[in-house]
Amino acid sequence: MKKRRLFKLLLASFLLLIFSSPLQADEFSDFKKYSKNSQTFTRSLIKTTGVSMSPILGVTIYGAWTYFKTAPENRAKLPLYNQPVCWVPLFIILACLFMKSTIGEALPLVKKPLDVAGEFVKTGGALAALPVVAGIFANTALPETTAAVESVQHFIFPTACAAEAVTANPGILTTISWGLGFIAGAIIFALVFCGWHIIDILILICPFPAVDALLSGFRLSVVGALAAVSAINIYLGLAMALAILIVSILVCRWSFRFTLFGWIFAWDTLAGIINKSDRPALPIRAFATKKLKKHCPARSYGTIARTQNGEYVFSWKKWFIIRKAIKLPADCQLKAGMLYPSVISGENSLLILRPKYKKLHPETARALLMPRHNGENIDQTPRGVFAKIKASV
Repeated sequence: MKKRRLFKLLLASFLLLIFSSPLQADEFSDFKKYSKNSQTFTRSLIKTTGVSMSPILGVTIYGAWTYFKTAPENRAKLPLYNQPVCWVPLFIILACLFMKSTIGEALPLVKKPLDVAGEFVKTGGALAALPVVAGIFANTALPETTAAVESVQHFIFPTACAAEAVTANPGILTTISWGLGFIAGAIIFALVFCGWHIIDILILICPFPAVDALLSGFRLSVVGALAAVSAINIYLGLAMALAILIVSILVCRWSFRFTLFGWIFAWDTLAGIINKSDRPALPIRAFATKKLKKHCPARSYGTIARTQNGEYVFSWKKWFIIRKAIKLPADCQLKAGMLYPSVISGENSLLILRPKYKKLHPETARALLMPRHNGENIDQTPRGVFAKIKASV
């Protein structure tokens, strides 16, 4: 119910932002201006959605396209992100990311380090692109956000506004409207990026290059389809962008937790290469699996500890604020894995430990005073690996 309410609230706010521009029925001269602003805003929304799906690719294509479309005498006036000094290095990075899959298929031993490096590059590119994309969205949506602020002002103070007793300073009104547009653009970027960054996380934890190429090709085909549909009809492109945005809203909680899992997985992989410690860092941190979904959301990030009574407790913070805890079954065991250890009860995997505990499996079991699972053979067949990835998702 909470998800549905959040979705309806965001969707209502979004539609209000689009259609709140004042248009009097008898002012036909304003219709062309309204229609032009609406199409400009629609294009901006489509571009924001497309760039958010793959920030480095989107910023590169958008910058190069804008640069070559601009007259030569006006290119020097373009912003930095539209200049070759920005999108040429990004194009080189894209080429390296493309070659990563080919190299990983030829040399499987270097696939994981290359995937970790690619994860950090993509995350850094997204953080750098967020203020740029949000700023462009705010500039383009300024007429709509200004109209929305004026509509809210007229709704709250109808009598005073009719008598022109309450009038906002134009500078303050523009600043507030631009700020709201920037926040809306940043939210759209974050929602869509987290939703589609799942593909990069799956590439990171999947050891098969063929699957990586399939996932990357799927995302590229969706981005290309969005661009092609928008070129044919802008409103069909708007419908597709809205569909992508709505799906991203519906899975936002799940995608955020999975993105956090991927970032920690990448960091632990890098730290495992640098740090050669022989003792696990306390407290022992882990992610909840679907088997605990009745008690906490899947992939909730928290700590596992043993109480003085000999009970195992998993605690986490809801929304990083409210601390919650659940008791685990008494027959918990620590099981080794190809990607990471896990806490199991019977045949059910309850918790997934961070990958940094993989090489310290015996020490981690001793630190938790938890028995180790008998039969530590690890299934490295494709079926076993996909079963492990399915447990992560």
